[in-house]
Amino acid sequence: MRAATATIRSESTTGASGAPAVPALYVLLEPRNPEHAAALANAVVEGAGTIRLALCVRRRGAAAHEQIDLLRAAASVARPRSVEVWLAADPALARQAGADGAHLPDRTALGTTAARDVPLAMSVHDPAGLERAAAIGARFAVLAPIFEVPGKGPPLGLGRLARLVAGATLPVLALGGIGPEHVAEVLGTGAAGIAVLRGIAEATDPREAAARYAEALRIACGARVSR
Repeated sequence: MRAATATIRSESTTGASGAPAVPALYVLLEPRNPEHAAALANAVVEGAGTIRLALCVRRRGAAAHEQIDLLRAAASVARPRSVEVWLAADPALARQAGADGAHLPDRTALGTTAARDVPLAMSVHDPAGLERAAAIGARFAVLAPIFEVPGKGPPLGLGRLARLVAGATLPVLALGGIGPEHVAEVLGTGAAGIAVLRGIAEATDPREAAARYAEALRIACGARVSR
């Protein structure tokens, strides 16, 4: 199994320092089936262009084999264009699927992160979450919600985001209610990038939505956000 999955994992991308690159745009996909996963991945990759992009496939409650099928469908169109595809799952399942990394929920018990050969990311909501993410060696943390999102509790806001980023010991991506019009001010807090779910998943045209985020990133940061 390990030999088979390794062949579909993309080559590692690194920054100028040699450290693994952190995506400027991290798009969470919640596909209905493998065909939808491939279509969504294709739309986002095409729309994002040369922006440093990573995708994360998330399907809560799905059986392991269904999550693997979704991941591989998305990867089939993203990997040839050097885009990482992560899986929101336990590291062991992410490794089995051949994902580029495992995205863990906040408060994940450290004992579930035994598969250390898989890069990790973690969803966090407060300073303690950032500390947990750093403690497990996560490549980056996804901090949310920044702005108002129905059902997600009080937003952190830009001021608290800036303070949390300043105190973090790992790169932080900002998530939650962030539209293209917010990109510059969010990155102005020191966040390493943005994460997007509804802004693309609920768009009438996901490709066009991804292109708007990509253009906002280019305007805000220039070549620093390109692959």
